[in-house]
Amino acid sequence: MFKYILFGATGFVCGSVMFSYWLPRLLQGIDITACSPDHNPGVYNVFRYAGRTMGILCLLLDLAKGAVPVWIAVQFVSYDNPLFSGVLLAPVLGHAITLFGKKGGKSIATSFGVLLGAVPHTFAVLVLAVWYLFFSAIYKIKSHRRRSICSYGAFTLTMLACLPFTGDYTALIGSAAISALVIYKHLLPGKKRRAVEAGTAEPEDQASRL
Repeated sequence: MFKYILFGATGFVCGSVMFSYWLPRLLQGIDITACSPDHNPGVYNVFRYAGRTMGILCLLLDLAKGAVPVWIAVQFVSYDNPLFSGVLLAPVLGHAITLFGKKGGKSIATSFGVLLGAVPHTFAVLVLAVWYLFFSAIYKIKSHRRRSICSYGAFTLTMLACLPFTGDYTALIGSAAISALVIYKHLLPGKKRRAVEAGTAEPEDQASRL
């Protein structure tokens, strides 16, 4: 169990490095949390406010900080042990909470990276990608927030439905935990907006809208 805790802690620290916040700020003088309506230090806002080149760089780094710790862990501990689901969750949790930034992000890129790092033990990343493409190109949901919530919700249900055929409890538990965290982070702007309307939050929180 100690090894799983060690790799989980390492993944958490890696996930906490907020490339999407620090690189635009240090290299371009752009604070994307100040520019964007939702103040989210994520790749989506880097593309919007810091440009395509910086967006691609931050995307690759956010993927890597999820994929690399998981890939290394797979070399030393058993993926088939359900405890490995904690290793999958750790970088995503680190990005959502963060030790090295103003605030945590919504963890989409990092969650894709985590699942990439677990290939070929699980191909859950393909399931998540298919649902994102479905809600982006086929049954189009314009709101990025709602599209993400629907994608991760459908992803978890699909992993659950596949369990009798795969027997992959690690992927199911990890995917469910990651999805719950990502969905929660995407629901926060709506909660803040309703709090403002009810008079229980500061007006400045209105920036956290869709």
